[in-house]
This record gives sequence, C-alpha cells and structure tokens, in this order.
Amino acid sequence: MSSQNLFSDNIMTLTDESNILILTMKNGENRFSRSFVNSLNEALDAIEKTQNPKVLIITGSDKFFSNGLDLGGIQKDVTLLPAVTKVLSRILVLGIPTVAAINGHAYGAGLFLAMCCDWRFMRKDRGYLCFPEVDLGLPFSWGFAKVVTSKIEKNLFREMSLLAKKYDASEAKQKGIVDDVFESSELLSQSKKFATTVLLGKSKHRGAYHKMKVELYIEAYLGLKNFSPTNTDEYASTTKSKL
Repeated sequence: MSSQNLFSDNIMTLTDESNILILTMKNGENRFSRSFVNSLNEALDAIEKTQNPKVLIITGSDKFFSNGLDLGGIQKDVTLLPAVTKVLSRILVLGIPTVAAINGHAYGAGLFLAMCCDWRFMRKDRGYLCFPEVDLGLPFSWGFAKVVTSKIEKNLFREMSLLAKKYDASEAKQKGIVDDVFESSELLSQSKKFATTVLLGKSKHRGAYHKMKVELYIEAYLGLKNFSPTNTDEYASTTKSKL
C-alpha cells in the first residue's frame, strides 16, 4: 500500500494511505499544549487541501491517545483553551468521515478529541477513558458538554462527569462510548478496513458532509467555535490553584 506524507513534525504525522488519512500523535502524553494545537491545525489545513474522497483516522502512540490539557499552559496563556475548543470544532464538523483509533489512555480533552470523531474504536488490552475534571475542580465549558451529550445519553454523561469514572475498553463498548474494540495488533488495521469498506464512499461531497455535521451538532459546534478568551479567567485561576 502506497503512503504519502502530507504533514510531519515532532508532535504528529499525517499520511495518506490510498485515501485513508492517518494522523498519528507522537508527543508522549499528547497533551493539548500551544505547540500541539498549532500542529493539529496545520494537519487539518493539509487535510482540507486534499482531493478525492478521504477518511481521517486519528490515533496515538505507545500507551497514550491523549492525556488531556496542558494545565500549566492554560494557566499561563488564557488564549490556549479557546484555541483548543476551536481546533476541536474543526474536527467535529470536518467534511470527511473521522475515526478515533484509541490506542491508550484518553483523559479530559483527549477524550473530547475522540468524542469529536464520528466513530470510535479502542484497543482491548490497554487504556482508560475518563473525564477527571470534577476531581481537579475544573468546570466544563458549555461546548465541551454539548459535544458529549450529542454523542451519548445524558445519564451516561452524568456518570462520566460527576463521578469521574474510568472505563476500560469492555465497559466503554458496553456503554456505547466506543463503537467497537480490537486487539492492539488489529486496532489500526480494523479501523482502516472500516474506513475503506464503509466510510470512504460517503465523502464525495465534502460541503454537504460538513453541513450535515453542523446540523447534527449545532450547539456543540457553536459552543466550541465561539468560546471566548474572556470566559477563561476563572478557569485559569482555578487551574493555577491546582498546580
């Protein structure tokens, strides 16, 4: 299978494998720092310049999918959290199908990243999904909450958010947080198979695909896209007290 490199730096790599785009995050815990957000935006810019039907698979490396926000960065830079929400809004309504291949732990913003994807697959033997914000004393933004409630039942989100419960792959599938689980050695190959056989033909009309997602997730999309730096002062102050 031919592979074309579309974007690469020390944080993530984007390749095109026969119209299946693979975005691999490779920066340790893959926390949402300023540099991480910048790289993700550059990768999305490269994706939007591609032609032909495509599917995007997002995955990590080693034991982390993404371990969430860079809390120190949020405290130092009040514009970072809005930058995070805006890049997630791009993924939420991207004009091609998206799959999260969750290779390891997905916490906080890392789990929100997975929830912004259209489908979620997870490896069986490693990793937990968790929203730990209640234990950290950090509130959700309205957009973050709407992303999750647009994808799963509200009572399940109550359990996830107010109890900060951790889910392994088996329970995540049972609860409907992820669509399927696979052995580690098969996670990416099965994600590619699903992308090729089920999704690839559905992205012929990117404009329509984008608009359908906007309609499906309108509250979440607007909440993420329009999150203002002026709303982050209390969040940053709270974060500082936790460091």
